[in-house]
Amino acid sequence: MENKLNVELFDKQGYLHMKDVIPSSALSECRKKCINLKKKYIDKLGEPRKWGTGKIWRGLEMASKLDEELIAFYLHPFMQQISAPLFKSSQLYCFNDQVVVKLPGENFGFEEHNDNQYGPNPLAAAKGEFKTINFMWILTNQTKESGPISCQNIETGEWEEIIAQAGDLIIVEGNTVHRSSQNTSNKVRAVYACVYSDKPIGNIDPIFNNDSVLVNTLEKSLSLPEGTETSKYLFYENKWVFCSCKAGIHNKRLNDRDNDLWLEYLTENQVEEIMQNRKNMVDATQQINNKPFSLNPVGGPN
Repeated sequence: MENKLNVELFDKQGYLHMKDVIPSSALSECRKKCINLKKKYIDKLGEPRKWGTGKIWRGLEMASKLDEELIAFYLHPFMQQISAPLFKSSQLYCFNDQVVVKLPGENFGFEEHNDNQYGPNPLAAAKGEFKTINFMWILTNQTKESGPISCQNIETGEWEEIIAQAGDLIIVEGNTVHRSSQNTSNKVRAVYACVYSDKPIGNIDPIFNNDSVLVNTLEKSLSLPEGTETSKYLFYENKWVFCSCKAGIHNKRLNDRDNDLWLEYLTENQVEEIMQNRKNMVDATQQINNKPFSLNPVGGPN
């Protein structure tokens, strides 16, 4: 099996397309929850809410605050494996999880932007004072008509339109410019976007950036609803505590090298516990060839 977790390519171009990597049961459950959530809130656009930018819009940010069961996907052990090598650290923080479902014919697309425009300090992010990465779960097969994601290569300036399939990950560094068009197909296009950072940046001053593409993207209105007491947008800023996972964390959709790359960024005690858990699972299930248990079920942190 080829290496899919290409850190060098990600650093070079500012994004990475990993094909067929999301554990299958997690994929199907996440897809169902995200599509149902969009259908639930499509008739509530503009209504005030405490979290995120202060109101319901077409891209449901802070989605786990709308359906708490989504946190199992946002903090899935599989995401630990992928994120640590790309951040080159296991000291990470939660920031935002977002349901980006485009219904057939819906007037919903994203102009050219980078995700750090949404953050607390775009200039500091551009200078590298903190880092964010968006890990997009592709939940449905995409076509040219369904509103696929296009990314601008930070080295060449060229654009790549990514026609991703269900089970893929599209990973975009926070300063990388990208876009996506409206869904003109007759099928739902669904993405679950998991954004993490290397510093706690969850409370955003809404005054920081009120005249950019960001305003157009968020339905031309980022102002908090009348009567909202806080002057901040509220996103996660919790430290992401990696689990050692009784299943030992081994994704059968990744080769051994990709499965273990993240261990370089853990403490010795964490690595020892994970390897022991793998051995315990092997012993318990009497698997041959001493192969580690394959992690496929939905699972959050212990």
